[in-house]
Amino acid sequence: MISEAAQTFVRLAGEMSGRGTEWAPLQNVTFWAGAGFSRAWEPRSPGRSELFTIRLDALSDVMAPAVLRRLFGVELTGDLGPATLRQIVYFLDMNEKHPEVRGRYYDDRNVILLRSALRAMVQQNFEQHCDLNFVNRGESRFPPNPLSVQQRAIVDFFALLERKAEQSSGLAQGLRYHFLTTNYDFVIENILEQVLAPSGSFFPNAYRGFTPSRVVGRPPSKPVPEHWVARNLLKLNGGFEIVQDRENYELDYHRRDLATLLAQPPIIMLPSREQDYSDAYFRSLFPKAVRLMRESRLLVLVGYSMSEDDALIRFILRQFAEDVEDAFGKHVFYIDTSDEARQQRSLQEIFPYAIDYGVPTFHFYSGSFATFAAECSEAMGKGRAARAASPG
Repeated sequence: MISEAAQTFVRLAGEMSGRGTEWAPLQNVTFWAGAGFSRAWEPRSPGRSELFTIRLDALSDVMAPAVLRRLFGVELTGDLGPATLRQIVYFLDMNEKHPEVRGRYYDDRNVILLRSALRAMVQQNFEQHCDLNFVNRGESRFPPNPLSVQQRAIVDFFALLERKAEQSSGLAQGLRYHFLTTNYDFVIENILEQVLAPSGSFFPNAYRGFTPSRVVGRPPSKPVPEHWVARNLLKLNGGFEIVQDRENYELDYHRRDLATLLAQPPIIMLPSREQDYSDAYFRSLFPKAVRLMRESRLLVLVGYSMSEDDALIRFILRQFAEDVEDAFGKHVFYIDTSDEARQQRSLQEIFPYAIDYGVPTFHFYSGSFATFAAECSEAMGKGRAARAASPG
């Protein structure tokens, strides 16, 4: 059985593709991927608790356990849980931003070292739970792996969307999909690699909100992508592959050992009482994210919890329709394992005017994104079969 949400999405995607008309403007569908998106692809993808629990002994070379106990009341052995990590990161943020209140033994360098160790531990935590599918040295594509039933459903769904944009008479038209994500992993990259194979790697046509100095060890082949073929892949909380390279950043999808991670930690946002997005990466990324949201007609939220810690991220989400006048003709699909009532409350927090005006139009789906994708693919297939069978 195909859900109402899936049928509506397919109908809107068909309208945006403009097939059967002389010309249709290029229109954006943006997928906002939270933790549930990654779990739909890889059920072993770690949650917040597994990702942000840090082994205390892993930090011993930077800070003695006794110091952490005096500052935060932690035990001298064992693990630092997410709540304690949140306090530690906030402590580091304050010491970095306000030198006048630093403790007598804190300075720029040891604050950086401790933050680097925390970032490296978070990536190692992820790798202990599931495979990131690193690019092999000397290659420029992800290794091909057999797909599960759920993964195949997701790939088939985006492959069908890929066909809904085209270039005719020098003008791009139809539907083009983009990604905003709060995840650190490579799931979206692996999906795009599968969708675009065997035509080539996704790397040249994925705009990341900044121009990297290198991509998997090579200079970017298209520093300025063509508008009609480019798609946005914007990681709002950073990613394991984003690495500082002097005054710039590179995208390194190779496996890196702990020593390398400590020397060049990934640019990722750690949980904190006050999220600090002052890094140049985020300052480059956020204006691009805001513009993409404003230029999108459909927004598909997948497995995003809308955490209260994500205060600034929620402001970006609101830019999809900042005020009621911006919301007419726009649609929000919320795909999550939570029930419809909770989904509706969450969206009304972001778009409170929807209660009175009914825009943007909300569509809810309680379940896995893989199941939603399979339903959409089935509906698209039935639509093609009906068109083929109709006379004329």
